[in-house]
Amino acid sequence: MDCSRQLLKLGLGKLILAVRDTAKGEDARGSLTPMLKPDQAIEVWQLDYASYDSVVAFAQRGEDLDPRLDIAILNAGVNRKDFHVNPITGHEEDLQTNYLSTVLLVLLLLRGFKKANTSSPGRIVIVSSDQAAWARFEQRHQEPMLPAFDDENNPWNPIDHYATTKLLGQLFVAELAKRVPPSLAVINCANPGLCYGSQIGSELGIMAAVFIRLVGHTTDTGARTIVHAATKLGEGSHGQYVEEAKLRP
Repeated sequence: MDCSRQLLKLGLGKLILAVRDTAKGEDARGSLTPMLKPDQAIEVWQLDYASYDSVVAFAQRGEDLDPRLDIAILNAGVNRKDFHVNPITGHEEDLQTNYLSTVLLVLLLLRGFKKANTSSPGRIVIVSSDQAAWARFEQRHQEPMLPAFDDENNPWNPIDHYATTKLLGQLFVAELAKRVPPSLAVINCANPGLCYGSQIGSELGIMAAVFIRLVGHTTDTGARTIVHAATKLGEGSHGQYVEEAKLRP
């Protein structure tokens, strides 16, 4: 919501809220509507990362936009306390949301940018986390690697697992940037930092909630880094990780 407010203040013409629950999306639109200028609009589109069909349908709808989609901020994320498998795809839920469906949407959005064939590049920001730097990434020792994330017999550490899924996203963006020119789309990862008021970590218990409240910052502060990465950083940020509005190694 804070990203939405900031983008509207910057003069965004059309804001598309991608939501799993359209009723909640309409509530969000209602809360944002009072700040709209006459030439601004908000639409609510359904998007469920638990379903590949939903991701494909959303991307196709975006591809049909005229004028084209300019900026995509992919901020869906989960951090489950316990191991859960997505019944539709068969993959563990953190991996499904934080990595698999996210990268699928990125690739489909790139197809739309290429089809639009405009002179200015699109912008794609994947919301990431500094926890990626702490990931042990034990699954890398197993072959094939992907099934290791879905094996409930492997040791489960929710914090490390979340960190690893975020690391996968950063590795993906770094490699994708070698294959996709910034003239088509500038793609980066932005870390909003530890924010209280978001739903990430909501399953981890009262102690985690207290810690986040004590050391975290507001979602408005975190949103600034994301919006900065989406609107201000140029081709030099392509394939890069952004933290506190600065490129980080």
